[in-house]
Amino acid sequence: MQGAKHAPSGTWGVGAGVDEVGIYARAQVYSIHMKYFVTYQMPHTGLDAWMQLPEEERKKQELGMQTEWNTWMAAHKGAIVETAGVGKPKRITSEGIVDARNDLMMYSIVEAESLDTAAEMFKDHPHFGIPGASIEVMTVNKNIG
Repeated sequence: MQGAKHAPSGTWGVGAGVDEVGIYARAQVYSIHMKYFVTYQMPHTGLDAWMQLPEEERKKQELGMQTEWNTWMAAHKGAIVETAGVGKPKRITSEGIVDARNDLMMYSIVEAESLDTAAEMFKDHPHFGIPGASIEVMTVNKNIG
């Protein structure tokens, strides 16, 4: 039809309108992804034992783990929002602030359709190459307060 206008495209839900030819409707289907907080953990006693290995052996292991990690990250880059390591913690209580120690090594923020989908993403993660390692995935709840 000459002179007909097409409904504009974009990322919006459902709408309708009228052009000079008649009524048009538009709809776009998209999935909503939630954010999930992921922690990568290793017992600090395991880290202590690993640090006792000769430096050359540790460096070799680090290189292997980094290669596997980078491969995994590339395969999941569409879901990864942020990933970073964490440093030594401070514990704050009503009695004061002290140096602390925990099992956290890194964290990620990922997007997925559900908690189960997010968890499934990590089932074969290279972090499990570390003895005693674990990963926890939890929903990010921005509506606190």
